[in-house]
Amino acid sequence: MATILTVEDEENIRRLLAVNLQARGHEVLEARSAEEGLPLLSTKPVDLVLLDIRLPGQSGWSMLEAMQQQPDLRDIPVIVVSGEADRPYYQPDCQQSNVKGIVPKPVALPVLLQTIQRAINDIY
Repeated sequence: MATILTVEDEENIRRLLAVNLQARGHEVLEARSAEEGLPLLSTKPVDLVLLDIRLPGQSGWSMLEAMQQQPDLRDIPVIVVSGEADRPYYQPDCQQSNVKGIVPKPVALPVLLQTIQRAINDIY
């Protein structure tokens, strides 16, 4: 299965994601911020990133920009998981990056799992 990095500052959501993904056979790395998440991408190969946008410190958009500037990270697919994911101003940013899906909070687990599966299928 896939190695998935979740970058989420809310511990309950981060744990919910980790438990459900691990139960489906995925390896999960967890970060509370972009500053924690970006270095994790260099520690081992990651197949997919679940990324909140409103984070303490750097925003998720900043992390996406940083990923785009590094050749070894720019092709890693990202799924945005955010309470503001339905805002129209998200759409242009998402089209210019490696974002493969947007899942609004509160997270509907079946929708998230389906979005993850689509992104993973595109990888393999």
